[in-house]
Amino acid sequence: KMLDIMEKLLAKDPNASHAAALAGFDSPRAWKMRVEEIAKGNLDDVAQGLAGLDSPQAWKMREELLKAGAPKLDLAKGLAGLDSPRAWEMRELLVSRGLGQKDIAFSLVGLDSPEAWGIRRGIWEVDPSSPALIVSLAGLNSPVAWTIRKRLLGTYDLNLSDRQSL
Repeated sequence: KMLDIMEKLLAKDPNASHAAALAGFDSPRAWKMRVEEIAKGNLDDVAQGLAGLDSPQAWKMREELLKAGAPKLDLAKGLAGLDSPRAWEMRELLVSRGLGQKDIAFSLVGLDSPEAWGIRRGIWEVDPSSPALIVSLAGLNSPVAWTIRKRLLGTYDLNLSDRQSL
């Protein structure tokens, strides 16, 4: 159903890209849509839309996107949810090619591994209110993730009883 909706939206505006919304979809139809988006030049959205996919086909596409000049930040975002050795190698490659340590945190969404926490710890020491650090906590329910969220609330001094302050 989701792919039907996306195809209808694309038919209405052929210049629009919804490839980032393909994250997690590993069907032949989703791969066809990604290839079509690459042909339109939407490398950034396609790169982000590989999040959660650790298949050989996903890795081949990431490598092609990297060679084609897809933005490194978007490639990092497309690693969200991946804790495989290959994903860590890609993170290291992106950092070696100039992606900032803070930006690599966008690829840590959903990861509760020691490696992921090591990167978050380094960011916290430099910039505890980093948007990438905050986003990287999405999907985590561990005590340490909740401790960081509570500390961030203190950093922003939000009054949660007053909804107008949000």
